[in-house]
Amino acid sequence: MARRPGSRCRRRQASGAGQEDKGTWPTQHFAFTVEEADIEAAAAALKKRGVAVTRPVLHEWMPASSVYFSDPNGHELELCAPVKKT
Repeated sequence: MARRPGSRCRRRQASGAGQEDKGTWPTQHFAFTVEEADIEAAAAALKKRGVAVTRPVLHEWMPASSVYFSDPNGHELELCAPVKKT
């Protein structure tokens, strides 16, 4: 599973269910919850305004899908959409 360099969300290690990897992480970021159905449109709206946004990253351990971007002041931001289990 891919993760954005510098992103705060952590992925589960194969050795332990629910365990997050212990990689290097920024000390802080701001995450905002959005509906699963809205995450693609939210990312498209940001891109339309010239904001560099990652493609959605699936965090299976949550489960959630996230996109990451920075504001003009350099704050790391995340839109996080909880994914319903099927």
